[in-house]
Amino acid sequence: MVIQKSLKVSRDETLHYLFGETNLILGILSSIVASLSGMFITLGFLHFAGFFTIQQDQLVILSVVFAILGIAIFFTKKEEFHLYDKTGSHIFIAGVFSYPIYIILFTLVLLYFFLPDWTSAQKGVQVNVVAAIILIFLISVAFSYLFNGWWKLITYLLLQMFSRRDWRVLAERDAFLSGLGLRFEESKRYGTSLSLLNLTVTVPPREKKILAGIYKRLADSVRDIDLISHFDNVNNFAILAPITLAAGQGLFKRVVKLVQEELYTKGYKKKVTVEAGIATILPETESEFELLKPAEMLKEEIQI
Repeated sequence: MVIQKSLKVSRDETLHYLFGETNLILGILSSIVASLSGMFITLGFLHFAGFFTIQQDQLVILSVVFAILGIAIFFTKKEEFHLYDKTGSHIFIAGVFSYPIYIILFTLVLLYFFLPDWTSAQKGVQVNVVAAIILIFLISVAFSYLFNGWWKLITYLLLQMFSRRDWRVLAERDAFLSGLGLRFEESKRYGTSLSLLNLTVTVPPREKKILAGIYKRLADSVRDIDLISHFDNVNNFAILAPITLAAGQGLFKRVVKLVQEELYTKGYKKKVTVEAGIATILPETESEFELLKPAEMLKEEIQI
């Protein structure tokens, strides 16, 4: 099975991977920019539509408030996917720094701008004031959904630019490790063979496009019973197959041949190095992670 084809990752999970692969300062700045731009889109719409006027000093205060909000969102979102080892207070804080705090913030801001004009226009009629507060709350709910979606989109785009590694590779790796755990338990239970081939394909710098073609050719060639995935980087692939160590060596030769075919098809003339660490399950193997420690290393240099 090709992990890449079956991978389903939500926008929140994507941000989680990107947070982990982005410099802390750049991550915070991205969140602040996303938060401030969200503020300008929501409140700026009402300002330019003539519903109220935001003065310069008020704009500065709002910018500071939303910048602080951006920092808070960054740290809570960064920890959101590690809640399995957190206390109830961590879960509560992560839940608060989402729609509840957005709704409260927008409600307070809109009340500040709208309510004085509304009460003076209605001469203090209490029923109309209550109606205004309810309407403002409903508008705040709508703005909160807009703000949350906008923050995720802008943060995603900015973190994509600053990320050290492609988040899809990390998502594939996590899915592959889950599959590795299941296959390991099956092999131990039924006494079947299981081997892991950890491949590294080295190409000249700035010529990473050829890696996509190599990976696709390998993915199209594996059996349905095998697992193939990017593992740690775009040039690092892992293949898990129910075979012996000797068969794993044969699989490496097959991989080298497939790489040669891809290079020949693309007319690629530069040297490419294929390295592989092979590990297989043994009676004394206690954990699937021991398969990540190669028992044998193989290397082949290819140049068409």
